Amino acid sequence: MRVTMDDVARRAGVSRSTVSVVLSGRPGAISAKTRERVLAAARELGYLPNRLRRAMQTGRMDALGVVFANQLRPGVYPGGRASEVLLPATIGGILAGGADAGVSITFFAEHGAAQPSGDALADRRVDGVLLVAPAPQTDLPRRLAELDVPCVVALARAGDVWVDADHDFGARQAARHLLGLGHRRLALLRPREMTAALELRREAFCQELRELGVAKPAAELALAHGSAAQGTLAELLGARQRPTAIFALNDELAEAALAAAQRAGLAVPEELSVVGFDDSPLATRVEPRLTTVEVPYFALFRRAVGALAALVREEALAEEQQILPTRLVIRDSTAAVR
Repeated sequence: MRVTMDDVARRAGVSRSTVSVVLSGRPGAISAKTRERVLAAARELGYLPNRLRRAMQTGRMDALGVVFANQLRPGVYPGGRASEVLLPATIGGILAGGADAGVSITFFAEHGAAQPSGDALADRRVDGVLLVAPAPQTDLPRRLAELDVPCVVALARAGDVWVDADHDFGARQAARHLLGLGHRRLALLRPREMTAALELRREAFCQELRELGVAKPAAELALAHGSAAQGTLAELLGARQRPTAIFALNDELAEAALAAAQRAGLAVPEELSVVGFDDSPLATRVEPRLTTVEVPYFALFRRAVGALAALVREEALAEEQQILPTRLVIRDSTAAVR
């Protein structure tokens, strides 16, 4: 007779749900003593969950790990409220990719310089890792390679296999749009802490300005959050030679610029044009609706998970490095300079 999870629960004197949590390796409010009792009962009965039976046959757990790096802190990926409103597209794309590949997804968070999810990687509770928005100087892909764990990077260009958006093209579109409207005094807003994606946006915007005859932005501000940011923006917009247009590296910063303009009594877009980046749901919630660069987050993460599943299964990849297109979405926050 096949041993079931109910048999393990009876032997250990716990509920079936407790056995499920312990044997899946999921965190939970279960004492170390109870965990050991469950594991001992499973060993004594020779119980293996279906997932582990498959793993013994195939050498895979059919589970992928997703590591969200420190850049989920406010203002960085892509920032505060913006990260909250983009998470549905991010998580949705990851789960859709998992469903496409027939694998389960486990989410982890990296804390400081610690090895992310080290135990899970060392004992191979996941077959591969999707690393989301790592810092520019990250060595995580190398560390994962040393553990022989397949890795795909999303929203950065690190390691051997990555999927990113065309931040360069999007930022250049934004620059051409504002210059085409006659703006020459432009301010660039960025968060204090930058990811690789945000650095690409900044560099491409400034490069496009130079190529079109504007040496550099009239002002470049690295903004904190909350009242400190509003004070900095108030000073910028109150200057005698204030900018006539603002390019923000994400939609949250663009939203802050719109709020600062309203407080300063400046009409948008009649007296100040504002462009964001991401085309998050914030873009259509603000007034006026925000001109911004669309990033296909859902498709990007779905494709990244698909690439990771293919790596794990040792299938050939059509492309190891993929850049998905971005596009400028013109709405109501930009107009010709007056």
